Amino acid sequence: MGRVMIGIFALLNLSMAFAGANYNDVAHDYYRFKAAKSTPVDPCTPRTSCFKTACDLIDRFECDDMSEQENIRNACRGVWGGECITVASQVLGRLEYDDNEEMVQLVTSCRGVYDLECVRYSCGRLGRMGCDDLEEVLQVNRSCASAYPYYN
Repeated sequence: MGRVMIGIFALLNLSMAFAGANYNDVAHDYYRFKAAKSTPVDPCTPRTSCFKTACDLIDRFECDDMSEQENIRNACRGVWGGECITVASQVLGRLEYDDNEEMVQLVTSCRGVYDLECVRYSCGRLGRMGCDDLEEVLQVNRSCASAYPYYN
């Protein structure tokens, strides 16, 4: 499988060189091909781990009535498990996501983030000061979701 991918990448690279395209286009084509060959992510996965992770991370009184829980459940629609929330909470300070509204924003930004390495890599490249604010992490999540070729 690896040799086939390398061969395809080499052919794409050669054909794009003749067409005058840049390497960025080649990388995107390779990523699209790889995504088309991989197993798609099931968007209908149960949302219980997303809900549990989100409620466990905020203060108890922020997820203790029906309306607050409903806000979190609605935000979890389209979110694949709780891993994205966990990764985001690891780079954020505790005060950045300590209420229901902030957690809803964080959870919603995880919609479509299926490759958590993208989030880790992006935050690593931005540095500690570039990925320590809620708005910055929301932007990283949105960027990683939009870069995932299978869903865009």
